[in-house]
Amino acid sequence: MKSLALIEKLFPCLVLGLLIGAVGCGTKTTASSEPGDIGAQEASVAQDSSVVASATGTSSAPVALTARSLAGVWLGKAVLDARKLEQRVSQLDPENQKVASAKAKSFLSTVMAMEFRENGTLESEVELISTQGQILRDGSLASWRVLDAKPNGLLVQIQERLADGTIASDQHFYQFSADRNQIAFRVPVSPELRDCDAMVVFERKTLPPTNVATGPKATLTK
Repeated sequence: MKSLALIEKLFPCLVLGLLIGAVGCGTKTTASSEPGDIGAQEASVAQDSSVVASATGTSSAPVALTARSLAGVWLGKAVLDARKLEQRVSQLDPENQKVASAKAKSFLSTVMAMEFRENGTLESEVELISTQGQILRDGSLASWRVLDAKPNGLLVQIQERLADGTIASDQHFYQFSADRNQIAFRVPVSPELRDCDAMVVFERKTLPPTNVATGPKATLTK
């Protein structure tokens, strides 16, 4: 398993925070509006909605977006619309309500870090708590390029070489806040969480100066 160096640099207390402050699921339980604030158990729906609205392009960036707009380091947390989740869960039988709540809790524990480098490489790392309470971590190296630019976001193609030598290709639309310091993208979720506006909201971050590799020829230590 990889050492998640990028997340560790951005958030050195991540694991401790996940262990003592996993996000719950309820009428007011949503992901914190601050990606680094793992310990916050409850944030108002209004606060979360404000962050999501900003990050998903309610206001367009004043200047055209380019690949350089995405370049850099981003730290994000999963969010859901708590009211929509509550409404969806209320329509389920008691057993499936437990399943949906457990999946929502796991999803909301997600922390993700991405570094889009100007040389076309992408390092991404993710950490979450499974429905069984296990801390899961994974990371990948890929290539990225912008396919299309819209007033409020960028359509990006991401390609990763898998262990068997094949190339996995995917596309994400990263929506920008007006100040360009937040991005968000919607993620696939289980049927129980559909129509709940599941996404990951990121904030631009700066890596600490210690032992940070720079330049297009930088290599990663695994």
